[in-house]
Amino acid sequence: MKTRHFSFVRHGKVNGPAALYGKTNIASSTRGQQELFAGLERLHQEMPIDYIFTSPLQRCAQTAEEFATHHLLPISTMDELQECNFGDWDGVDFNLLKHQWPQLELFWQTPLHSTPPNGENLKTFSNRINHAWQEIQNQQYCDHTLIVCHAGSIRMVIASLLNIPLESPLFQQLHIDYCSHTRIDICDHPDAKPVVRWIGALL
Repeated sequence: MKTRHFSFVRHGKVNGPAALYGKTNIASSTRGQQELFAGLERLHQEMPIDYIFTSPLQRCAQTAEEFATHHLLPISTMDELQECNFGDWDGVDFNLLKHQWPQLELFWQTPLHSTPPNGENLKTFSNRINHAWQEIQNQQYCDHTLIVCHAGSIRMVIASLLNIPLESPLFQQLHIDYCSHTRIDICDHPDAKPVVRWIGALL
């Protein structure tokens, strides 16, 4: 029986102050790009990558496209893989949001029931990401698929596969670091369920 491997990799560290970066199209730092590329090289050596999906935001797409070109790999940009839209808070330095700190804390503590001003509801975000994940499974039947995206996007896939409620403290504790690797395997059998091999391992 064939097993398909899906590697979810978060982008490198961004070139900006501490903030909620969702829709904001901020670039990765030079070091972040270098670390991601080096990590993808190690991953490719361990298990050759056959196909790449990437978020369109440059902190993901820039290095993913560079890597794909270097190894002559097919790559698709998928808009649905983008990070959550944090609305009016998106990309704003936390130091400039001090007057909204009570609202921010409420969002962090109960994200399912508190949405950033003009932002994306967590349930809507979850539905979007899981639709993208289903599309990836339907489109690619190669041995090893790489998905370069965002911490929130990866957390949503994990929560869905492990039946972790979005309001659960466990969901809040899922940590996906920069340049980390989460792998999901799916056995080619009608009754097989996806297996989460590991979460947030550094490349």
